[in-house]
Amino acid sequence: MMIPYLFILISSVFPIDFDPPFMEKYELENGLTIVLSPIYDEPMIYINTLVKAGDMHGGENKKIVSELTERLLKFENQNFNSDEFSKHIDEIGELWTRNGYDYTIFGIEGLKENIEKLISLQSEVLRYPKFNKKEFERKKEMLLGWQKMTIEDRPYHQNVYHSQNMLLGTNINRYYSNNDITIDDVKSFYNSYYYPKNMILMISGDFNVAHAKILIEKIFTDWKAGNNNQSTKKLISKKSDGIQVRFVESPDLLKPSIRIVMPAVDGHNPDFYSFYSTFNILGRGRNSRIYNSINSISANWEENYNSGFAWERTYNYMYYSYKSSYSQIDTVYKLLLNEFKEIKQNNITIDELERVNKKMIGETILNHQSPAKWNWSVLSDISCDIPIEKIPLFTDNLKSLTIEDVNRIGEKYWDYEKFYLIVYGNKDSTEAFLNQFEQVEYYQDKQLDY
Repeated sequence: MMIPYLFILISSVFPIDFDPPFMEKYELENGLTIVLSPIYDEPMIYINTLVKAGDMHGGENKKIVSELTERLLKFENQNFNSDEFSKHIDEIGELWTRNGYDYTIFGIEGLKENIEKLISLQSEVLRYPKFNKKEFERKKEMLLGWQKMTIEDRPYHQNVYHSQNMLLGTNINRYYSNNDITIDDVKSFYNSYYYPKNMILMISGDFNVAHAKILIEKIFTDWKAGNNNQSTKKLISKKSDGIQVRFVESPDLLKPSIRIVMPAVDGHNPDFYSFYSTFNILGRGRNSRIYNSINSISANWEENYNSGFAWERTYNYMYYSYKSSYSQIDTVYKLLLNEFKEIKQNNITIDELERVNKKMIGETILNHQSPAKWNWSVLSDISCDIPIEKIPLFTDNLKSLTIEDVNRIGEKYWDYEKFYLIVYGNKDSTEAFLNQFEQVEYYQDKQLDY
């Protein structure tokens, strides 16, 4: 049963134990993975289906194809026109969708007495496409406009594209979209990736497990794979050979942006929990070492600095980004390098470890109070092939970390002489900074064709 209260996270001891809900995982004969997690103090039903494909799988210059697909699937289908489908959905519950670089997720929420209708609605959305040409053109224009506005207003938004291109070797054109996308691209994407074995369906909330199994079998068992199905492959993070620098010229950028990118670890790596804690101690949040160091520079912390540790279904890496003034770009860069050198000394203190783990454990427990967030956490781990019995052990594994566990990680993973550096800015204003590097790749940024 989930804990139904909010708690103060900062205290001198670990005050809360996470009591995870029951979970059962199995497969239908057609390959569809099912996860059931009854939560009997919750009067709602939450159904989420994760499709193992996203933005990076649409093809060159076709990034928005994945989003167009999920938006058109919930617009209308073979059994309902758009008005009928909208009314049908409103009578049953709330339907939402979200997509990322290597996944797409469909969510439906409603009252527990409507469980059969909710499961049927998930089937309607996923299985009976009717891609409306007029809606396709409208959504395409909207998404292309959003892409152009984002790139023009915030060119450093493309940092993630360059990160994955340099680190994973993915074709950078997969992160952009051109005007020549057609509705046939959407149909091809659907036929390639929307099939039972490429999906995971999870239900949480107040329901009877045996009854849910009967409904799922009845509604989904006759769904068969097509003839053109594809699967997505795992990408390998390649460690840089020295410091590899890519400069992307943005003449009108008032603040240059720098991003340092390195390989990380995935959830199968025995160092995962030690790495995760060390990453947080070094660079995530207001108590991190990088914050305390870089905060000595006159700047807006919330706006200018961010870091991330991506352990996704098909890739993993970590990054540290900062938007500086042109006069301080070298100062910020050297501060980051100095913190990497320090963490390699394996000098994390017990105080630091306890403080960051309390925060992470508290955040995890609070997130798991929401069945929707619990579903997402479980789906995300299962899509990364984490065994279901290990998923509830996240907080316990953090608690069990010792100072010895984390004080061998910095030396192993943070190499201040081997990483990827991506710089956005005005060429003349960044020239002095870039001159310190032996080789700089001057990158011609993507020119959109519309």
